[in-house]
Amino acid sequence: MDTQHITPEEVKNNYEFKVVRRILMDKYKWITDISVDEKDLNNYNLIFLQIHVDLDKFVKDTGAEPARWLRSFRGQDYTSSFISTPFQNLEYEEGRVIQDDMDDMMDKVRKTPAIPDELKLPRGRRFTPGQIIIPIPQDFDNIY
Repeated sequence: MDTQHITPEEVKNNYEFKVVRRILMDKYKWITDISVDEKDLNNYNLIFLQIHVDLDKFVKDTGAEPARWLRSFRGQDYTSSFISTPFQNLEYEEGRVIQDDMDDMMDKVRKTPAIPDELKLPRGRRFTPGQIIIPIPQDFDNIY
């Protein structure tokens, strides 16, 4: 695969990344951070972004109910490719709508003529939602 090499620092300093990060965090108040999956950064043309989620804010914003099995992750980060997985009343399709919306927004930023090409990712590279990372509080059982 002919992927244009880019370093994590270059991604973090990239204007397109900063715009994507800001838009997502403004729209989804439950996103606490967006980082780069450095492990696969140069293995694919896609750049997978790790979406860090505040569990309490997500629950309040969406009405989703955390699955009881999350208690086994107390004091740790729970990681999933799908935002719906750790919630017992959030269907896959509902979670897919959220992730597709994020992906569509990233695509719109990539394609906008308002950002000069020299400020965007190298040609052929683009962002996409990757892992969803949710810190599970130590007192999970007392909260949920």
